[in-house]
Amino acid sequence: MKIRLSACLWLVLLLSGCSTDQTLPQLSVQASLDTLSASIGDIIEYQVTVKGISGRRIEFDEISADTAILTIHDRTESADEEQNELRRTYHLAVWDTGTIVIPPARVNYYFPGDTVRRTISTDSLTLRVNSILAQGDGQLRPIKGPVALPMIIPWRTILLLLVLVLLFLAIMIVWRRRQSDSQPSSVAVTPREPADKLALRLLEDLRKRRLWEAGEFNQYYFALSQILRQYIEGSLYLKTLEMTTAEIVAQRDLLPYTSRQISWLLDFLQRADLIKFARRQPTHDDCRNDLAAVIHFIRTTLIYWKVEIPAASDSKFESQ
Repeated sequence: MKIRLSACLWLVLLLSGCSTDQTLPQLSVQASLDTLSASIGDIIEYQVTVKGISGRRIEFDEISADTAILTIHDRTESADEEQNELRRTYHLAVWDTGTIVIPPARVNYYFPGDTVRRTISTDSLTLRVNSILAQGDGQLRPIKGPVALPMIIPWRTILLLLVLVLLFLAIMIVWRRRQSDSQPSSVAVTPREPADKLALRLLEDLRKRRLWEAGEFNQYYFALSQILRQYIEGSLYLKTLEMTTAEIVAQRDLLPYTSRQISWLLDFLQRADLIKFARRQPTHDDCRNDLAAVIHFIRTTLIYWKVEIPAASDSKFESQ
C-alpha cells in the first residue's frame, strides 16, 4: 500500500512539472551585429536578445571578448514586457584587420521553484575588419612642403630689458615704502567674524541651495561636515579641518562638550564619511534633519567658548 501511494505521489509531481513547462512560452535566444564590416577603432553594437522570458529567471554569461583584437567598451540591459524579451547590448571596439569571430553567447535560465540551471547559446557571428588604407585609392600622399624656420628671438636683448624694468620697479617700491614710513597712516582692522555667526551664515546659504533635491548628497554632506569642522576649529582652536574622523575620535577627550554632544558629533561625522566616500544614499528628511541638528549643536555649545560681556559692565569700568 505504501509503495502504491509513493508511486502516485511521484506521478502527480511529474505531471505537474510537465504541465508547468507546457504553459510557459518557448524560450529562444538570438545574437546580432549592427554591421558586418567595420574599420580599425570602430565601435560596433553586439546585441543578445532572449524571447519568451516570462516565468523564468534569466542570467547572461559574459562573452569572452576582452582580447587585444576585440574589447568590450560597455554593456547595458533592457527588458520589453510587451514583447516578452530581454536584451543585453555590448559596444565592442576592434583593433586588428581581418575576419573576427565573435564566440556564441550563453544564456542560463531557471524554471520557477527549480534550482536546475539550463543553458541555451547563440550562434557565433563573423565580423570583417577592413584597413583604413584599403578604403583609399592606395596612392602615396603628396610630399609636404618645406617647414618654415622658427623666428630668431633676440633673447639677450629681451633679458637686458627685463632686468632694467625689474630694477626700476624695485627702486620705485623702495622709494614708496620710505614715503609711507615717513607719514603715519591709520590701518583699519576688520574684526574677525565669530565662529558661530560664520557657521550659521554658511549653513543658511547651504540650505537655500537645496542640494539634496538635485541628488547632490555627496556635495551636500561634504559642505555640511566642513562647516561643522570649521566651527569647532574656530571656537576651540583644534585643527579639525586637517584631521580625519578617526583622529577626531582619538582626540575626543580634548572636546569640552557633554558626552551626549560628543556622541552625536562623532556619529554625524562617521555617517557623513559613509555618504561622501561609500556612496550611501540618505533621504531628503535625513538631509533636513542633519542640517537642523548641526544648527542646534552650534547654538548649544556656545557656552564652552564664547563669553558675552554685558554692556552695563563696560560702562561701569569706564566710570571707574
